[in-house]
Amino acid sequence: MPTPKRSPRKHPSNRTIPTARAQWEHILRNISKDEVPLDLVGSIVIRLFDGGNVPVDIDELRKEGFSSTEIERLVSERINEHSTNLTDVDFFINIDSVASYIQPITDELLKGV
Repeated sequence: MPTPKRSPRKHPSNRTIPTARAQWEHILRNISKDEVPLDLVGSIVIRLFDGGNVPVDIDELRKEGFSSTEIERLVSERINEHSTNLTDVDFFINIDSVASYIQPITDELLKGV
């Protein structure tokens, strides 16, 4: 009796290797973030009761030369302006900033492993 033919195994090198950025996106998407340093935030969206949104582009403010202290003050002012109509504030992290912040720490911890 002939043996059934098996499909050839795919060589491990044929698999797609995720980029470092994709790996960070996967990690960060799957963790709860209750507190995030402002230096790692890319943008903020203030959600309003009436369904409106007030976006605050932190990355753009940095490009325009605002310091972290100034950005924090601007964000606080925006939130206070809408405090009576505010339902939620969503913080969107800048994955590249997080990776740049964490990667050297990870490299140091894994050195020699």
